[in-house]
Amino acid sequence: MARRVAGRKITFDSGNRRSRWPWITGVAVVILLVAGELWWWTSQPEPEPEPSTVPTETVLEVDEDGIIIPNPTEAKIACDRSGGDLRTTPEGTTACASRLDDAGTECTDSSECIGQCIALEDSEETGIGACQELSVLSGSPPTVSKGEVLKTILE
Repeated sequence: MARRVAGRKITFDSGNRRSRWPWITGVAVVILLVAGELWWWTSQPEPEPEPSTVPTETVLEVDEDGIIIPNPTEAKIACDRSGGDLRTTPEGTTACASRLDDAGTECTDSSECIGQCIALEDSEETGIGACQELSVLSGSPPTVSKGEVLKTILE
């Protein structure tokens, strides 16, 4: 670097020595970045563990035929979580009845429904029924198949 002082050119030459400031500055920046990264990771809250859906205590009941009967309390809790209603079927088993997405939609065949196409009062004349409301049917209501009313559910 050169400057003029009193009309004379004066140069300030540091010779071949390199300045150590860029190297020290670089190391300081790296240390600060690493320290900041460590601080950020350690300051994050621990994620909350998800609640277990498996009951902590399972009591199995067995009927006279050796068939395991599910604990009604656990079944009720699981059914409530899924938005259903625990019901006893005509066969005597317990099932979770939940509302189907297409419940009440007009249909002419069960292939148009998630469940069955149930006959309505005027289905004999119109050939149009409604998609079943709940995932579990009670009894054997008449169904509509290809626009015709059937007296029992086809399995």
